Amino acid sequence: MTVAGRAGPVRKARRVRSIVGLVAALAAILAPPAAAHIQVGPPVAAPGDAVRFSVLVPGERAPHRTREVVLKVPVGVLPYSFGSTPGWQRTTQAKRGAVATITWRGMAEPDGFVEFSFLAATPARTGSIAWKALQVYDDGEVVRWIGGPGSEDPAPLTTITADAPLQNAGGEGTDAGGAGEPGAPAASAEPTGGGSDSLDRGLAIIALVIAGAALGLALRRRPVGRRAG
Repeated sequence: MTVAGRAGPVRKARRVRSIVGLVAALAAILAPPAAAHIQVGPPVAAPGDAVRFSVLVPGERAPHRTREVVLKVPVGVLPYSFGSTPGWQRTTQAKRGAVATITWRGMAEPDGFVEFSFLAATPARTGSIAWKALQVYDDGEVVRWIGGPGSEDPAPLTTITADAPLQNAGGEGTDAGGAGEPGAPAASAEPTGGGSDSLDRGLAIIALVIAGAALGLALRRRPVGRRAG
């Protein structure tokens, strides 16, 4: 084969490689960005502790906006205090005397995020708990964050472990030193006042006895003064 004959296949191979490279570049440019997932923090918490949980909800469907978030509370988690988020209203549904779902309604920016917070007691048992959530957009689209780890729409997880430091959020339990059982009332360094009350009562009784004795002595002396007159 002549040199001219070999040049044709070489140029053809080069064109194919150029086309393949161009397609790969276009695919990288047009590929959608990685999805931003709902997050619940902290990722780890101590068992039987009072913890401040935060729910971070980013928007991922611009120009559409998130208008509602529904969070299913894991079994054993007991929310008892809620933070306020400007522009959003919160409702709760109870089941068997405990908060089962928390719903926030408002309107987030298309390219922004919204954050909610609440205080809750963690389960006594260790292990992972899943926060299943629904994210509702203004066009009616619902993203269900209920899948397992590694899925397209995973539910956020919190690991309950004894290795996690105590939060004692809201001051419901012991101090940060961790002395005592979680959730137990903190010991007060101030005196209870029991000894002081007993002392006050004793002094009052002594004063009454002295006053009674003085009154009796005065009454005995008064008739003697009349006879002398």
